[in-house]
Amino acid sequence: MILAFGFDRVLAFGLERWFSQVVIGKLEGGKINQAVKARAQAYVFGDSRAEHHYDPEILQSKLGMTFFNAGADGQDVLYFRMLADLIEQEHRPRLYLVNIDPEDLYPLNYRMQRLTVFAPYLGRSAAVDGIMLVRSIQLSRFTQKAWLFCHSYRYNGKGSLLLRQVFGEQPESVNGFVPLHQAYRDEKRTWSLQEKYDGYIVEQLGNFATQSVSKGIRVVFCTGPAFYRAQFGFNLRTDEWYLMKCIFQMSQMLKIPLIQILDRSRPEYQDSAFYSDLDHLNAQGAAVFSDDVVGHLVRVLQLKTMDEFVHSPYYPPFDPSDYPITMRSQR
Repeated sequence: MILAFGFDRVLAFGLERWFSQVVIGKLEGGKINQAVKARAQAYVFGDSRAEHHYDPEILQSKLGMTFFNAGADGQDVLYFRMLADLIEQEHRPRLYLVNIDPEDLYPLNYRMQRLTVFAPYLGRSAAVDGIMLVRSIQLSRFTQKAWLFCHSYRYNGKGSLLLRQVFGEQPESVNGFVPLHQAYRDEKRTWSLQEKYDGYIVEQLGNFATQSVSKGIRVVFCTGPAFYRAQFGFNLRTDEWYLMKCIFQMSQMLKIPLIQILDRSRPEYQDSAFYSDLDHLNAQGAAVFSDDVVGHLVRVLQLKTMDEFVHSPYYPPFDPSDYPITMRSQR
């Protein structure tokens, strides 16, 4: 038993040293290491809409600070809450730009399976330990116990990454931004009814914002266009409208600036030529959007006092006319 324990710890130590060098395999955790190693002055956080919409080259050329796009397909608040804690162990960024959408607050259980990319970081971050061990109840009991007692098991399924990197595989992007080049393709989508929000995710979003600000890191929320909203409005059946209202309320409660780039802000955001699908701008659309974001960020970063902030467009009350509703269950 003692020999097995010792062998596991030695093996886990070696795997940790090896895995810390891996920067490929976005879905296996390589982008987490890439973000930590970037030591950027500013980070973009969010899901696929963050990853495909915010171009760091455009952002940093106008703002004079280095950016890394840490957005990741299919991830959400819990992902960047843990990632921010890992980044801050290495250095202190100046800004977190958070793409936030209603679906980020949905209580979708499949997210836990995606968050297992953080298993190698258990024991290295209080945020990772807290979230992973709370959320691991959604996994099998075997996985829960294996993570706790067999540290080498935390690297399960990652064995091919080293070989792929040794044989020349490169990260999908050097700055985290992955533009979409395919032309718009129409699709029909059916939504199922969701609960209004996941209280734990809302709590962690609040923790992320307050703890970042307490460390002197500026936090800015941003919500951007989606073609399905431009075409159909917000779907009341999935509570998108209520969740957007919740985002506004959190922005005001936490005193976090909120940049709204509405579908009607530009003709381009209502034109399918600037999208790759119902949710995502293509490379051309991302360039337009990133340029818009820069203009807003310049003004946000010029706000020096709380009085200036609360009287600015970035402390907005929720205006229902900005978010029209549809009762459709299909689009």
